[in-house]
Amino acid sequence: MRSLTILPPPDTGDSQTNAVITRTCPEAGAARELYRIVFNRFNTVHEWSRYMKEAESIFTLCNNRGERVMRLPRKGDYLRMDIAGEHGFKGSGYYWFLIEAAGVLQSAAADEGYYIRLHTSAGPDIEKNTVAFIPPAPGNGILQIRRTGNAVTVRINMPPSGDALPFEKAAAWQWNKLAAGLLQTDQPCAPVRA
Repeated sequence: MRSLTILPPPDTGDSQTNAVITRTCPEAGAARELYRIVFNRFNTVHEWSRYMKEAESIFTLCNNRGERVMRLPRKGDYLRMDIAGEHGFKGSGYYWFLIEAAGVLQSAAADEGYYIRLHTSAGPDIEKNTVAFIPPAPGNGILQIRRTGNAVTVRINMPPSGDALPFEKAAAWQWNKLAAGLLQTDQPCAPVRA
């Protein structure tokens, strides 16, 4: 796994999604346990929908051939988002993201952390008629979890695609639900706060 030392700024104001959600625990031991739970959830992509209240997305980790895989995300993999919605998106296409990097976050500001850096993509299997809704966009997205002292944070920052499709708005809503859902547990910590 590679380490990331420089991240895009968290609040650029020009992103489709900029979810930064933190949960504070009464002590560092509880925060370490919460981080362990969030880490396991974060790296089990096929389970993400389970943690999202009112979720209408199915997330799948795929290899470079578009085949579903059950492992830690890594460079060259694809994240596929299937959003069910009123516009008939489910089953007719996906929102694809190419993973550019994934690994341990190296930051003086965090005790521990993990990240996935990605960008929108046409997807690995266009010949199979699994079409991406949103064309590739400039800029990288970042999915990050980190623990700093007694606080655990989930950050999802995705750049805009430049498309005004209703699908893109639905995707932004799902990313926000994912950030909150990854932190929602029965751990004895303060409620999730944005």
